Amino acid sequence: MKKNPFAQFEAWMDVALNSGLTEPNAFTLATVSKRGQPNARNRIAAEFRSERIFFFTNYQSAKGLEMSAQSKVCMNFFWPNLHRQIRVHGKIKKLPGKDSIAYFKSRPRESQLGAWASNKAE
Repeated sequence: MKKNPFAQFEAWMDVALNSGLTEPNAFTLATVSKRGQPNARNRIAAEFRSERIFFFTNYQSAKGLEMSAQSKVCMNFFWPNLHRQIRVHGKIKKLPGKDSIAYFKSRPRESQLGAWASNKAE
């Protein structure tokens, strides 16, 4: 085990990414509503760098609105085939709008259409 928790996260993520698992960068994101109700849903981490985990979401979705109101979140990466999981607690921070737009444009057209059409009222 590594002393630095993020170094350990990176080491285990590297194993997961190279293990042939489906969506090894999937995680459960937990937020809290204005009334204090916890909510959890699955997301995909897009990038890991500088001891930060990057993911994208619709700012107008329930999770987006909850994160705007309460910046504390919890993420759980679970790899049952590897008998490992990692829980991350921290504060969420929005990326600059240009980064969100660039990511959205990089997605396959079908994925973009699905994002536009889906009901984000989770």
